[in-house]
Parts: sequence; structure tokens; C-alpha cells
Amino acid sequence: MTNSKLAPSDQISPLQYAIITGAGSGIGRATALRFSEAFDRLILVGRTEGKLKITATEAQCPCEVLVCDLSQSEQVANLTQKVMGLLSQGSRSAELRALVNNAGVFDRTDFLDSSDENWTYHFENNLMSAVRLTRGLFPLLKAAKGHVTNVSSTLGLRPVAQTAAYSAMKAAMINWTQTLALEWAPYQIRINCVAPGLIETPMHQHLLSQPEVRAQMDKAQPLGRMGAPQEIAEAIYFLSSQASSWTTGSVLSVDGGIHL
Repeated sequence: MTNSKLAPSDQISPLQYAIITGAGSGIGRATALRFSEAFDRLILVGRTEGKLKITATEAQCPCEVLVCDLSQSEQVANLTQKVMGLLSQGSRSAELRALVNNAGVFDRTDFLDSSDENWTYHFENNLMSAVRLTRGLFPLLKAAKGHVTNVSSTLGLRPVAQTAAYSAMKAAMINWTQTLALEWAPYQIRINCVAPGLIETPMHQHLLSQPEVRAQMDKAQPLGRMGAPQEIAEAIYFLSSQASSWTTGSVLSVDGGIHL
């Protein structure tokens, strides 16, 4: 996103950074690899350092790996300080152009079997993790007129049985996205949301390993197949790029038509 041939130094544009959470696997990994084609630097965030390092080695730009449990407010506060430190070091200026809130958890539980702890687990991991990080990074996003893309789910639009806690948090993420888009529009910060459908990720590997179940899952999709992480990554990149410069508060369903 920068032109290294520019000279003198005062004409060199700032290094363009993007942060992707949950970057060690699935949609987060695919998003990091797609973003690495266009950004100068990536900051990869997740719980498992080994997985993040593998993503970093596959990326096409330098990456910083930061381990963080985003469900813990103190760890998120420490993470934001580390990010600010990274962007302020070095002789060349840098700015945070994109934040992708992708990290999350999923399980299926009958509502009557879901405890308060289960609801809190989903609340902290699927909603507050993104809320805390986005709030903490506001100064950097404001300075860069950056973009935030939240990864919700088709279940936030069209839930199914046994997903009450997960679906409720993903629906809340959509509403929060739209509310924040209104609040931060005066700062030229765009906030959008992707709602993926059923995607071939490690989260569903226990199902995909069963041929008969996999066939049923493919058949249930209007387009006849599950989605690939790269297809969600392309949608996230679009919403985080200048190609969508007049788009904010939008929810883009990338789900093979299952929400219809």
C-alpha cells in the first residue's frame, strides 16, 4: 500500500498496519494471508503463539505476533499498549488502517442446559473481546481514519436451535457495528460487519471428517456447498479497503444464501 520509490523521506507515506484477531487458523488465518498482499505490516493476535507464528511465516509481509486472551480485560489493555508501542517505534511513521475483530468461540447447547457461565463465556469471547479492543484502539483508528470489520455470523441474522448464547452475541455484534458506525462516522472511521455462513474451518472438523455428515451440510446450502475461509477473507478485505470507501454500518452476508 506504499510506494518505496518515493523520495525524499518526507514524501514517504506511513507504514500501513492491520490487526487481525484469531489469526492462527480458519477465517483469521485466511484474512491475514490476504491482507499481507496489500499491507506493509500485520499484527496477528490470538491465544496460541505457535499457530500465529505459522501464519506469520506464510504471510507476504512482516508480521508481529501478540498472544492475548481477548476475553480478559487486563490482557486487552496490555495488548493495546503493545500495539501503540509498535506503531511509535522506528524512524518511519506508521498508522493503524484496519482492525479485524474475528476471534470467537462456538458451541451447541440446549437452552435449558445452558448455565450462566456458558452465557458469560460467549459474552466475553464473542462480543466484549471485540468491544474492548476496538475501544482501546480508538486513538489510532481516529488518527488514521481507519476501518473496523467485525466478523459476526449468519446465526446473528437467522439462528438455529441449540445456539442461543452464540447467536445472541453475534446479533448483538451486528447491532453494535451499526451503532458504532453512526457514532464514529464524524471521525471518518468506517465500521462494517461480515456474516459468514457454514465455513470449512477447524471449528467444524469433527463434522467434516464424517463423509455422510459433510454431504448433508453441503446439500443444505442453497449454492450446494460450504464456504471456504478465503471467500470470507475476500469480503473482509473489501470492507477494509478503499474499494468500500462509502460503506459503513453494513452487514455483508457471505453464506451461500443460507440466510434467505
